[in-house]
Amino acid sequence: VCTLLVDTLNSVGVPFETVDIDEQTLCIDENELFEKLNKKKDSYEGLLFVHSYGLLRDCTSFYKEVKTIKNDLLIIDDRSLCIPTLEEPQKNNADLILYSTGRGKYIDFTMGGYGWCDERFSAMKNIPISFDSKRYFDLILERKPRRENHAILIKNIYKNGLSIEIQYPENFQDWRFNICVQNKDKLMHILKENGLIANSEYAPLQHYEGDVNKTKAMKVHSTMINLFHDYRISEPMANKIVEIISMDFVTNP
Repeated sequence: VCTLLVDTLNSVGVPFETVDIDEQTLCIDENELFEKLNKKKDSYEGLLFVHSYGLLRDCTSFYKEVKTIKNDLLIIDDRSLCIPTLEEPQKNNADLILYSTGRGKYIDFTMGGYGWCDERFSAMKNIPISFDSKRYFDLILERKPRRENHAILIKNIYKNGLSIEIQYPENFQDWRFNICVQNKDKLMHILKENGLIANSEYAPLQHYEGDVNKTKAMKVHSTMINLFHDYRISEPMANKIVEIISMDFVTNP
């Protein structure tokens, strides 16, 4: 999860705990979450579920089970890294469903976001905001097809040029093209030296009850690189990235 969220929670004095991830979905470890809830459900007021790397999962039954343990637990369904849609999503037992157009998101306006909420958030609808929402949503509709077409072009270069062994499954590739490599830091350095960009999000938060270095989240992060497929990357750049990675960096996801 983005560290800006952590900074926000800390700035307003809201305590929180983190949960490790599931190695298959890269989203929250549901077993660990249920263990925490069943032990001390009255200690928790809400759950923030992050769709990691833009993997949009149907969490309806999961959220229902969470509500069975504590009916008034506030559930925020965070789709910040998912491809934004302006169609109202199906109700899935979450209290708030969020999309983002902030920096580094699929549609990157460097700011902005929107969502769908239930009656628990009805008071927010009356907060006066000076914001041209029609223009904002029109821009999303305008930008989205170009973004999708460019992503297909660049992803195909990665998909066809890189070893299948290092590629994450297709459903993890919407936000960025995610790969798993040896010597991640060395590769990142070489890419930078060649004027190319890549990222390695998201590092595990240091708010875990156990040893964060032994978490599944840290295991994944230690080898994951996120390759851009938006306006930052041209076809020649993508081909150069493939050439560099193909030299000596292979690890099975």
